[in-house]
Amino acid sequence: MPMNYARIAVLDVDGVLAPHGEPISKRTRDLLRQIHNYSKIALASGKPAPYLEGLARGMGLTKTIIIGENGGVIYLPEEMREIIFQDADRRELMHFKLDLDKRFNNAIRYQQNMINITIFPNSSISVTEIGDECRKILRRYYLEEDLKLYIHVDSIDVVPRELDKRWAIDRISIALKIPLSRFIAVGDGINDIGMLSHVKSHNGTSISVGKNPDVKRSAQINFDTGLEALNYILIELEKSSGSLAQKKKDERSESDALAFG
Repeated sequence: MPMNYARIAVLDVDGVLAPHGEPISKRTRDLLRQIHNYSKIALASGKPAPYLEGLARGMGLTKTIIIGENGGVIYLPEEMREIIFQDADRRELMHFKLDLDKRFNNAIRYQQNMINITIFPNSSISVTEIGDECRKILRRYYLEEDLKLYIHVDSIDVVPRELDKRWAIDRISIALKIPLSRFIAVGDGINDIGMLSHVKSHNGTSISVGKNPDVKRSAQINFDTGLEALNYILIELEKSSGSLAQKKKDERSESDALAFG
Protein backbone atom coordinates (compact mmCIF):
# COMPACT_ATOMS: atom_id res chain seq x y z
CA MET A 1 0.00 0.00 0.00
CA PRO A 2 1.43 3.41 -0.91
CA MET A 3 2.44 5.73 1.89
CA ASN A 4 -0.02 8.43 2.92
CA TYR A 5 2.03 11.21 4.47
CA ALA A 6 -0.89 13.52 5.23
CA ARG A 7 -0.62 12.56 8.93
CA ILE A 8 2.18 12.52 11.50
CA ALA A 9 2.05 10.26 14.56
CA VAL A 10 4.34 11.67 17.27
CA LEU A 11 5.01 8.90 19.79
CA ASP A 12 6.74 9.07 23.15
CA VAL A 13 9.02 6.07 23.75
CA ASP A 14 9.27 5.08 27.43
CA GLY A 15 5.83 4.46 28.86
CA VAL A 16 4.14 4.40 25.43
CA LEU A 17 6.08 2.09 23.12
CA ALA A 18 7.23 0.05 26.11
CA PRO A 19 6.82 0.12 29.89
CA HIS A 20 9.71 1.94 31.59
CA GLY A 21 12.83 -0.21 31.60
CA GLU A 22 11.41 -2.91 29.32
CA PRO A 23 12.12 -3.73 25.64
CA ILE A 24 9.68 -2.88 22.86
CA SER A 25 7.53 -5.93 22.13
CA LYS A 26 7.12 -7.62 18.76
CA ARG A 27 3.42 -6.69 18.77
CA THR A 28 4.31 -3.01 19.20
CA ARG A 29 6.91 -3.17 16.41
CA ASP A 30 4.34 -4.79 14.10
CA LEU A 31 1.75 -2.10 14.90
CA LEU A 32 4.27 0.67 14.25
CA ARG A 33 5.10 -0.74 10.81
CA GLN A 34 1.39 -0.94 9.98
CA ILE A 35 0.80 2.64 11.16
CA HIS A 36 3.74 3.69 9.00
CA ASN A 37 1.74 2.59 5.92
CA TYR A 38 -0.66 5.47 6.56
CA SER A 39 1.33 8.10 8.42
CA LYS A 40 4.75 9.54 9.05
CA ILE A 41 6.11 8.48 12.42
CA ALA A 42 8.08 10.66 14.81
CA LEU A 43 9.77 9.23 17.90
CA ALA A 44 9.83 11.82 20.70
CA SER A 45 11.85 11.34 23.87
CA GLY A 46 14.26 12.83 26.35
CA LYS A 47 16.84 10.39 24.99
CA PRO A 48 19.56 11.54 22.53
CA ALA A 49 18.68 11.71 18.84
CA PRO A 50 21.31 9.12 17.71
CA TYR A 51 19.85 6.58 20.15
CA LEU A 52 16.35 7.16 18.74
CA GLU A 53 17.61 6.83 15.16
CA GLY A 54 19.11 3.44 16.02
CA LEU A 55 15.90 2.41 17.77
CA ALA A 56 13.84 3.27 14.68
CA ARG A 57 16.16 1.33 12.37
CA GLY A 58 16.07 -1.65 14.70
CA MET A 59 12.27 -1.72 14.46
CA GLY A 60 12.37 -1.62 10.66
CA LEU A 61 11.01 1.94 10.42
CA THR A 62 12.35 4.05 7.56
CA LYS A 63 12.49 7.84 7.27
CA THR A 64 11.46 8.26 10.90
CA ILE A 65 11.35 11.82 12.24
CA ILE A 66 13.44 12.10 15.39
CA ILE A 67 12.68 14.40 18.34
CA GLY A 68 15.47 13.95 20.87
CA GLU A 69 16.26 15.61 24.20
CA ASN A 70 12.64 16.66 24.83
CA GLY A 71 12.56 18.63 21.59
CA GLY A 72 16.10 20.03 21.68
CA VAL A 73 17.30 18.10 18.63
CA ILE A 74 15.07 17.35 15.62
CA TYR A 75 16.06 15.30 12.58
CA LEU A 76 13.96 15.32 9.39
CA PRO A 77 15.37 12.42 7.32
CA GLU A 78 13.64 13.08 4.00
CA GLU A 79 14.83 16.69 4.02
CA MET A 80 18.27 15.70 5.41
CA ARG A 81 17.77 18.54 7.86
CA GLU A 82 18.61 18.91 11.54
CA ILE A 83 16.98 21.54 13.77
CA ILE A 84 18.69 22.30 17.09
CA PHE A 85 17.34 24.48 19.87
CA GLN A 86 19.66 27.50 19.89
CA ASP A 87 18.47 29.50 22.90
CA ALA A 88 19.95 27.34 25.66
CA ASP A 89 22.40 29.14 27.94
CA ARG A 90 25.13 26.52 28.23
CA ARG A 91 26.81 28.46 31.03
CA GLU A 92 23.74 28.10 33.24
CA LEU A 93 23.48 24.40 32.47
CA MET A 94 27.18 23.78 33.13
CA HIS A 95 27.02 25.78 36.36
CA PHE A 96 24.10 23.60 37.40
CA LYS A 97 26.06 20.44 36.54
CA LEU A 98 29.14 21.54 38.50
CA ASP A 99 27.07 22.13 41.63
CA LEU A 100 25.43 18.74 41.22
CA ASP A 101 28.84 17.06 40.86
CA LYS A 102 30.06 18.70 44.07
CA ARG A 103 27.07 17.35 45.96
CA PHE A 104 26.92 13.80 44.57
CA ASN A 105 30.34 13.11 43.00
CA ASN A 106 30.29 9.51 41.66
CA ALA A 107 26.75 8.77 42.87
CA ILE A 108 25.27 10.06 39.59
CA ARG A 109 25.93 9.67 35.88
CA TYR A 110 24.90 11.71 32.85
CA GLN A 111 23.36 10.96 29.48
CA GLN A 112 25.40 12.20 26.49
CA ASN A 113 23.27 15.15 25.36
CA MET A 114 23.79 18.14 23.07
CA ILE A 115 21.43 20.53 24.87
CA ASN A 116 19.90 19.32 28.13
CA ILE A 117 21.29 17.64 31.23
CA THR A 118 19.90 14.18 32.00
CA ILE A 119 20.87 12.65 35.34
CA PHE A 120 20.69 9.00 36.36
CA PRO A 121 21.31 7.81 39.93
CA ASN A 122 23.72 5.04 40.79
CA SER A 123 22.57 2.41 43.25
CA SER A 124 23.59 4.43 46.32
CA ILE A 125 21.11 7.28 45.78
CA SER A 126 17.50 7.82 44.72
CA VAL A 127 15.86 9.98 42.06
CA THR A 128 13.98 11.76 44.87
CA GLU A 129 17.23 12.84 46.56
CA ILE A 130 18.65 14.14 43.28
CA GLY A 131 15.41 15.98 42.54
CA ASP A 132 15.47 17.71 45.93
CA GLU A 133 19.03 18.91 45.33
CA CYS A 134 18.17 20.07 41.80
CA ARG A 135 15.39 22.26 43.18
CA LYS A 136 17.77 23.75 45.75
CA ILE A 137 20.26 24.64 43.01
CA LEU A 138 17.54 26.31 40.93
CA ARG A 139 16.50 28.43 43.92
CA ARG A 140 20.07 29.18 45.03
CA TYR A 141 21.04 30.73 41.70
CA TYR A 142 17.62 32.15 40.79
CA LEU A 143 17.40 29.86 37.78
CA GLU A 144 13.73 28.89 38.10
CA GLU A 145 12.77 31.30 35.31
CA ASP A 146 15.45 29.88 33.01
CA LEU A 147 15.47 26.12 33.65
CA LYS A 148 12.87 23.49 34.51
CA LEU A 149 12.97 19.90 35.78
CA TYR A 150 11.29 16.80 34.41
CA ILE A 151 11.47 14.14 37.12
CA HIS A 152 10.90 10.62 35.79
CA VAL A 153 10.86 7.17 37.34
CA ASP A 154 14.56 6.57 36.72
CA SER A 155 16.06 9.94 35.75
CA ILE A 156 15.80 13.73 35.81
CA ASP A 157 15.97 16.12 32.84
CA VAL A 158 17.19 19.70 33.32
CA VAL A 159 15.80 21.65 30.37
CA PRO A 160 15.71 25.31 29.22
CA ARG A 161 12.37 26.81 30.24
CA GLU A 162 11.25 27.54 26.65
CA LEU A 163 12.07 24.06 25.35
CA ASP A 164 9.67 21.12 25.12
CA LYS A 165 8.14 18.74 22.60
CA ARG A 166 5.58 21.41 21.74
CA TRP A 167 8.43 23.59 20.45
CA ALA A 168 9.57 20.66 18.32
CA ILE A 169 6.23 19.82 16.71
CA ASP A 170 5.72 23.47 15.79
CA ARG A 171 9.05 23.41 13.91
CA ILE A 172 8.15 20.13 12.20
CA SER A 173 4.73 21.46 11.18
CA ILE A 174 6.33 24.53 9.60
CA ALA A 175 9.17 22.61 7.93
CA LEU A 176 6.89 19.95 6.38
CA LYS A 177 3.92 22.28 5.76
CA ILE A 178 1.59 19.89 7.59
CA PRO A 179 -0.91 21.58 9.94
CA LEU A 180 -1.09 20.52 13.58
CA SER A 181 -4.67 19.35 12.96
CA ARG A 182 -3.08 16.43 11.06
CA PHE A 183 -0.87 15.42 14.00
CA ILE A 184 -1.49 12.50 16.34
CA ALA A 185 0.40 12.95 19.62
CA VAL A 186 0.81 10.21 22.24
CA GLY A 187 2.52 10.61 25.62
CA ASP A 188 2.46 9.48 29.23
CA GLY A 189 4.62 11.91 31.22
CA ILE A 190 4.83 15.50 32.40
CA ASN A 191 7.26 16.27 29.56
CA ASP A 192 4.46 15.38 27.11
CA ILE A 193 1.81 17.74 28.50
CA GLY A 194 2.78 20.74 26.36
CA MET A 195 2.74 18.66 23.17
CA LEU A 196 -0.56 16.95 23.99
CA SER A 197 -2.41 20.14 24.91
CA HIS A 198 -0.98 21.97 21.87
CA VAL A 199 -2.15 19.31 19.41
CA LYS A 200 -5.52 19.16 21.17
CA SER A 201 -5.98 22.94 20.89
CA HIS A 202 -5.32 22.73 17.13
CA ASN A 203 -7.93 19.98 16.58
CA GLY A 204 -5.38 17.24 16.14
CA THR A 205 -5.59 13.89 17.92
CA SER A 206 -4.13 13.97 21.43
CA ILE A 207 -3.80 10.69 23.36
CA SER A 208 -2.51 10.11 26.89
CA VAL A 209 -1.32 6.77 28.23
CA GLY A 210 -1.48 5.78 31.89
CA LYS A 211 -3.05 7.27 34.99
CA ASN A 212 -1.29 10.61 35.55
CA PRO A 213 -4.24 13.04 36.01
CA ASP A 214 -2.37 16.08 34.64
CA VAL A 215 -1.37 14.19 31.50
CA LYS A 216 -4.91 12.84 31.07
CA ARG A 217 -6.39 16.35 31.28
CA SER A 218 -4.07 17.57 28.53
CA ALA A 219 -5.37 15.00 26.02
CA GLN A 220 -8.68 14.16 24.34
CA ILE A 221 -8.41 10.38 24.69
CA ASN A 222 -6.84 8.16 27.36
CA PHE A 223 -5.70 4.54 27.31
CA ASP A 224 -4.15 2.45 30.06
CA THR A 225 -1.41 1.07 27.80
CA GLY A 226 0.56 2.11 24.76
CA LEU A 227 -0.61 -0.98 22.86
CA GLU A 228 -4.23 0.13 23.23
CA ALA A 229 -3.29 3.59 21.94
CA LEU A 230 -1.43 2.17 18.91
CA ASN A 231 -4.34 -0.15 18.07
CA TYR A 232 -6.71 2.82 18.19
CA ILE A 233 -4.44 4.90 15.93
CA LEU A 234 -4.16 2.10 13.35
CA ILE A 235 -7.94 1.59 13.23
CA GLU A 236 -8.60 5.32 12.84
CA LEU A 237 -5.96 5.68 10.10
CA GLU A 238 -7.41 2.68 8.23
CA LYS A 239 -10.89 4.22 8.42
CA SER A 240 -9.59 7.58 7.24
CA SER A 241 -7.69 5.98 4.36
CA GLY A 242 -10.76 4.01 3.27
CA SER A 243 -12.96 7.11 3.35
CA LEU A 244 -10.41 9.05 1.32
CA ALA A 245 -10.12 6.27 -1.27
CA GLN A 246 -13.93 6.12 -1.61
CA LYS A 247 -14.13 9.90 -1.96
CA LYS A 248 -11.55 9.87 -4.77
CA LYS A 249 -13.39 7.01 -6.48
CA ASP A 250 -16.69 8.93 -6.29
CA GLU A 251 -15.01 12.05 -7.70
CA ARG A 252 -13.59 10.05 -10.62
CA SER A 253 -17.00 8.50 -11.33
CA GLU A 254 -18.64 11.93 -11.27
CA SER A 255 -15.97 13.32 -13.58
CA ASP A 256 -16.40 10.41 -16.02
CA ALA A 257 -20.19 10.88 -16.02
CA LEU A 258 -19.82 14.57 -16.85
CA ALA A 259 -17.31 13.78 -19.61
CA PHE A 260 -19.69 11.36 -21.32
CA GLY A 261 -22.87 13.26 -20.50
